[in-house]
Amino acid sequence: MTGGLGGVMRAATEGAVDLGGIAVSLAPDPDPQHSLEQNPRATVVVPTGIGQMRNVLLVRSAHAVIAVGCNWGTLTEIGLAVRDEKLTVCLRPWRIQTDGARIREPLLAETAEEAVEAVFGGLTRAPA
Repeated sequence: MTGGLGGVMRAATEGAVDLGGIAVSLAPDPDPQHSLEQNPRATVVVPTGIGQMRNVLLVRSAHAVIAVGCNWGTLTEIGLAVRDEKLTVCLRPWRIQTDGARIREPLLAETAEEAVEAVFGGLTRAPA
């Protein structure tokens, strides 16, 4: 599941589809065509029309979150995922300072492959 646009979201969609998975795009716009232009291989496009507010839906729908880079939208997804105690893997992130607060800190990865391996490894070890 991605935010339905280009760049990293498109790459994640292509990777999922190439491996036989289903790629759901929660598009920020009300028009699904905008998302399909940027992410044409999406299996399902949900044209939310809610912009960045879709970040909550993305995180709440996930068992785990892989955050790539760190723009403001990605940072909100990381914050939501950590707050909701989701397994969170950050690929090339900003460093998050916790000031001693007890949180489930995101794991770090250097490559997309490491990020995916960390998710699968963490999910198999996560408590039920």
